[in-house]
Amino acid sequence: MTACAQAEWGIMEATGLDGGPPIRTGTAIIDYTAGMIGAMGVAFALLARKKTGCGQHIDVNLLDSALSHMSHWITAYSLTGNDPPRSMSENIPATPYDILATKDKPVFIAVIKDRQASEAER
Repeated sequence: MTACAQAEWGIMEATGLDGGPPIRTGTAIIDYTAGMIGAMGVAFALLARKKTGCGQHIDVNLLDSALSHMSHWITAYSLTGNDPPRSMSENIPATPYDILATKDKPVFIAVIKDRQASEAER
């Protein structure tokens, strides 16, 4: 079912090399996210019950879970009218942001832009 949700909400389309075929993620990320959303729902329902004495209804599904992972893609499309390019593990606004080969072993590098650094210092 996770693969169906990945396909339905565009996660497969957003994964992989630009120009290549859609690719399923390597883990059941949507299932894990739905579980975390469910756990948060239970925690908040228990808090509400303690404060109000009333029970709560919790509704969690895979498609809503999948949608939560596409916010960057939806925002980029909304602003430009175009699907952003697939960039493997890179993060376009913070490039370089990727796994790079070295002599010994791969290394993850994340570099923010000067503008982002100066905004973070404020």
